[in-house]
Amino acid sequence: MTEQTAPGLGEMITQYRAIEALVDEAQAKFDAEWKPYKAAMGVLKVACGAELIRQKAQNFRGEDGLAYLKRGIKPTVDNRDAFLARLKADLVEWEQLLAPHRAARLIAYHNTWPYFARRFRLNIVDVIEIKEGVAPSPARLAKLAATIREQKIRVIVHEPFEPEDASQLLARRTGAVVVKLAPSVGSVPAAADFRTLFAYNVATLARALSAASN
Repeated sequence: MTEQTAPGLGEMITQYRAIEALVDEAQAKFDAEWKPYKAAMGVLKVACGAELIRQKAQNFRGEDGLAYLKRGIKPTVDNRDAFLARLKADLVEWEQLLAPHRAARLIAYHNTWPYFARRFRLNIVDVIEIKEGVAPSPARLAKLAATIREQKIRVIVHEPFEPEDASQLLARRTGAVVVKLAPSVGSVPAAADFRTLFAYNVATLARALSAASN
């Protein structure tokens, strides 16, 4: 059995810098490709796995470490590419569903939907609960009811697990409908992951707006 000679300090530093550069390049490419979707998707962050690979690569030296890094990155990058391809196709479908309702005026319970509204060209006119946890006053509800009537707003967006009294009261007074959308994965059973969350929200809102316009 031939004994392998450990690389010198200079060689180890060179190889480690090569590993660092490869990780940074992969992360930069990921960030560049993801950038167009950040506004649409809010706080979503799909981890590229670079830090995990970096940590594991520290257990290796020389060419072995670089080869390990290359093998470790490829499945992660492939998964990312497949996810982004599906996401692009989904965006086309979601845009088509909400395109007939562009500039539709909505009332929301909380200020939860600015990115969603911007991406699909919707108009959140006002929110019911300005300060989280503080119920709207009778004067506030009266003002909102007047706004809903004046601007012919037909949909009130409500988050699951929030008290419904104010939203339902406005619906009864104005004829608007309360529609529950999912602010996060798992907040409704249909929103099991990121893609199904958006699919549920887009389809649910599109149906409500279509029904309200008939």
